[in-house]
Amino acid sequence: MNLEQIETKAKNNNVPVLRTKSQERLIELVKTKNPKTILEFGTAVGVSAILMLNASNATIDTIEIDQARAHQAEENLQSLNLANRANVLVGDAIVLCEQLQQQNKKYDFVFLDSAKGQYVKLLPYILNLLNPSGVLVADNVLFRGYVYGNCPKRFKTISKRLKQFIENCKSEKQFKDVEVINIEDGLLVATKV
Repeated sequence: MNLEQIETKAKNNNVPVLRTKSQERLIELVKTKNPKTILEFGTAVGVSAILMLNASNATIDTIEIDQARAHQAEENLQSLNLANRANVLVGDAIVLCEQLQQQNKKYDFVFLDSAKGQYVKLLPYILNLLNPSGVLVADNVLFRGYVYGNCPKRFKTISKRLKQFIENCKSEKQFKDVEVINIEDGLLVATKV
């Protein structure tokens, strides 16, 4: 199966996949940064992991809470001969981050595309795991325009947490060049000092 087929199958099964312009920007950032190590939150079926691996010579640790999706991601990575550079970690992101910290893992690049309400809780772990000059890219930070616009009641908590995440990134002394890019659902890009 090729990447296009993997993406089509994911979309047909309502598995969230990174949007086209966001994919292009992610690939561009990975090529520019040329990381050796990548940490991803939100593997789903592996589309963005595949994109990042194809754009670099890096290895990736990618976190997915859903066992079935993680298994599908492993199969997809295997089918594209990328499994030797990818480690799919299954479980709660915070628990796994604590384990990665205990293992003294460090990353040149972090891609955050998991539960939006957890971004603000994950930020301290990301800062700890990110190498100096490392890059954080977070997807969906503008959440359908609700973060800085009118927000239906049922999305108020997520919008509030995403807004807090953006503000925390902007005020974080360990970050420089924090940028919120208004494409599709919004990307935040920050570089660690």
